[in-house]
Amino acid sequence: VLKTDATLLANRHIQLNGEVGFQKINAAYGKDLKIRDLRGKIKFDKKLLLDKTQVKTLPADFAAGRKGFFNQLREFSRRKNAVTLGSLQAGRHRVSNIGLDIYFKDNRLFVEKFLAEVLGASLGGNLFVTQTAQGPELHFSTEFAGLDFNRLVNRPPPSGRRDSTLAGNVQVGFQISQGGRGRRIALDQLIAKITLTHLGKDVLDRLLLYLDPEESKPALVDTRAKLKLASPHRVLMTLENGNLNLEVWLYNKLTGGIFKAPELKRIPVTSMKPFREFADQLQVLSKMQDALQAISAQGIEFDSEGKMRFF
Repeated sequence: VLKTDATLLANRHIQLNGEVGFQKINAAYGKDLKIRDLRGKIKFDKKLLLDKTQVKTLPADFAAGRKGFFNQLREFSRRKNAVTLGSLQAGRHRVSNIGLDIYFKDNRLFVEKFLAEVLGASLGGNLFVTQTAQGPELHFSTEFAGLDFNRLVNRPPPSGRRDSTLAGNVQVGFQISQGGRGRRIALDQLIAKITLTHLGKDVLDRLLLYLDPEESKPALVDTRAKLKLASPHRVLMTLENGNLNLEVWLYNKLTGGIFKAPELKRIPVTSMKPFREFADQLQVLSKMQDALQAISAQGIEFDSEGKMRFF
């Protein structure tokens, strides 16, 4: 259900105010993206400029969720669980029991807090779609605990009782305007930082083998060998400009100290099979690009053929 008021100021802007309501909605975008049991409402106010010369740099408004202490304020927020989803299916991965503290203001979409369950883990984090000088960007941050590594990589668990869970945090930035209708989303559009604070020795060994199934990266082969006398302490993976950096810290069982294993630096992810598979799954986002462009647009214009374009 859409309720909106529109005000037009000739040759300057259109002001939209209202709310979008959902009641037990099920939807699908192609065969890879499915939404089940969408409920709630989103209030919005949006100004669309009619003159591109009026575009200004957006102010950096205060947002409690981005300052790190929103958890203390959440119980008093009118936006708590403003929208809920029974499940979101993206490719072979399913996220369920999703709650979103969501609102839309000044041409920016804010999810100050979200809670969900995926692959046996509990997730919590935030998401923002904002305008930058380079165009609209999506920023995503989450912390997780109890993530099942076997289900993540779609591999059967090994024999015996071994700890296959992961805990840590993920930060992702995605520049929406680099894609576009009909264009494939490339991994170099993503900036990602993944920190693993809990993982077992067997999971780290399997993770390194998953990243290097041909065992062609000396740094990863050497780190796997060191696991005979050490256990994982922390793992940091960064992805930027299509290159992967991997840092691993291990705990030496003999000396009791923590040391850093050989670092993997600036490896093109196109040379690694798991990332090529991930790039295929990433195309699910292409179905959202037009919507995200519209959400973060500062204005509209019409070309010589009368077709509307966002800017």
